[in-house]
Amino acid sequence: MIKHLQAFIGAGTNPHRNLAIEEYLTDTVPEDTLIVYLWQNKHTVVIGRNQNAWAECRTAELERDGGTLARRLSGGGAVYHDMGNLNFTFSLRTEDYDLRRQQSVIVEACRMLGIPAEISGRNDILTNGCKFSGNSFYSHNGCSFHNGTLLLSVDMANLGKYLTPSKVKLESKGVASVRSRVINLTELVPTLTVAQMEKIEGAQLVLESGLGLEDFMEGALSGKTRIDIASGLPTLTGDEGVDPHWWLDPTRFQQAAATAARELGAQYPEFSDRITENLAAFDEKLSDLQAYGDEALANLSCRELVTFHDGFSYFADSFGLTIAAAMEVESGSEPSAKELEAIIAIVEENQIPAVFYETNGEAASAEVVANETGCSVWTLDMAISSGDYFAAMRENIDIVKEALG
Repeated sequence: MIKHLQAFIGAGTNPHRNLAIEEYLTDTVPEDTLIVYLWQNKHTVVIGRNQNAWAECRTAELERDGGTLARRLSGGGAVYHDMGNLNFTFSLRTEDYDLRRQQSVIVEACRMLGIPAEISGRNDILTNGCKFSGNSFYSHNGCSFHNGTLLLSVDMANLGKYLTPSKVKLESKGVASVRSRVINLTELVPTLTVAQMEKIEGAQLVLESGLGLEDFMEGALSGKTRIDIASGLPTLTGDEGVDPHWWLDPTRFQQAAATAARELGAQYPEFSDRITENLAAFDEKLSDLQAYGDEALANLSCRELVTFHDGFSYFADSFGLTIAAAMEVESGSEPSAKELEAIIAIVEENQIPAVFYETNGEAASAEVVANETGCSVWTLDMAISSGDYFAAMRENIDIVKEALG
C-alpha cells in the first residue's frame, strides 16, 4: 500500500542522464512509496528497449541536426522529445503497481485544466480522439516504473521528420490518420507550457490574458492576486464564441498594457514612476509595430486569410484583412472531408494564393487544400511561442505580406 509520495524534477535536459536517474529512482524506491519524476529532454529521439534504431528513426538526419538518440529500459515505440514535451515517471514497488490508478493521475490533472482526457487501449491517453500521451512500462527485481510523454507544444514538423512509422501502422491506419493521431495540448489551451506553469507556481501576482483563457487554471491560481488585463477590451466573436487572442492586435495590446500599468500602480505605489515610464516605452513599441504592419500590408493583392485555427480575427481586424475560412471548426479536431471541400471551394472561388497553419500545429489539412488548389502553405505564430512578442508579430506580418503579395 502506498503511504509515502516523493517528487523529483529533473535539473537538466540530457536524455542519457535523465534515463539513468529514472533507472536509479526505480531500483532504489523504498517500500510503500510512490516516486513521481518529471523531466525533459532536448531534441532527442528515444526508442524502446527492443527497437531497431535504424528502422524507427532517421538517424542520419537526427545526427546531422545535432539531435540525440537514446534507448530506454521500457518497451513501446519511438518518440520525439523537445522542450515542448514533459516526461513523467511513476516508480514504485511491483506489488503496489496499478496502471489504471497511475494513468488516472494524468487524466484527472488534465481534466482539472479543462482538457477532456481519457485512457485508450493500453498505452495511450487521448483528448478529442487524439493522442497526447504515450506510455511504456518496466519491471525488474520487484520494482517497476510506468513512464510517459505529455505533448504540450512539441514541434510536430520534427516529429514527422525524424520518426519512421512502421509499415504495419501505415497499412492499417493510412498516412493521413497516423499524422492526425497526435495533438499538442496547447492547441486546446494556448497558455499551457512547462515554463509558464513553473513561474505561476512561485508567483504572488498574476497578469491574466482574460476572456476565458485562464479558466482551466483556477486551482493553480487560488490564493494569488490576479489582474485581468483584457477587462474592457472590445472583443470579436468566432465560431466558438469570444476570440481570446486579442494580443494579435497591437492597438488592443496598448489598451491591455494601460490596464496592467494602472492595476500594478495600485498594488505597488512605490514603483508607480517606473511603471509609468515602462508603459510609455512599451506603448511606443506597439505603435511602431502597428505602423509597420499597416505599411507592410497596405497593398496586398489578396486580403483574405484562410487559417487552421479560428484565432486570427484580431490580427485581421488590426490590419484590414478578412478571415475567409478557418479549417478547425471545433477546437482540437481535424476538419471533415466535407468541411475541407468547402474551404477548397472558397480558396478557388476567391483565388486565394496561400493558406496558413500555426507554429507547433499540424499542417496536414493545409497541405490537402494546397494540393487541390495549387496555393502555398505558410506558418504563423499565434501563441508567440518564441517568447519575443515583437519579433514574432513582425515575422507574422512579413509572412502574410510575402504569401498574399
